[in-house]
Amino acid sequence: MHTLAALPFVGDRAVANGSSIVVLAEYEGRSVLLGADAFPEVVEASVNRLVASRMTHNLRIDAFKVSHHGSRHNTSNDLLAVLDCPRYPYSTNGNIFGHPDPEAVSRVVVKGSSEPTLCFNYVSERNEMWADPLLMRAAGFHAVFPSAGSSGVVIEL
Repeated sequence: MHTLAALPFVGDRAVANGSSIVVLAEYEGRSVLLGADAFPEVVEASVNRLVASRMTHNLRIDAFKVSHHGSRHNTSNDLLAVLDCPRYPYSTNGNIFGHPDPEAVSRVVVKGSSEPTLCFNYVSERNEMWADPLLMRAAGFHAVFPSAGSSGVVIEL
């Protein structure tokens, strides 16, 4: 896990992804950062400006909808370091681009908050490895998947 998280980061350069709109939704003391397909260094710079204006050390949020469905090119250790977040939703079935990438998920597990919860809206070949209870215990994370026969998950903030 640490080996995957430490692999050299190569950022996304797709023009369409660079035009993504990232949203920080805050309501009644709860917050979610919706990462779209944005370049992580752009999101990180914006978060750093917000953190500076709030005079804090990092951005405390309740969930970070992982950018680009968990692409290794959109989830950097540097971005994760400026967030204080317990939940990381992934929105993909993995069919088209094969996301989430194991490197991106490993970065969340290793560099995300203490005992992060990975929230998957599908069970797929790309994410089923994260359902292993032994891996969860050894690496210190939790994973949530849809119940058998249902679609999606509900994330309580």
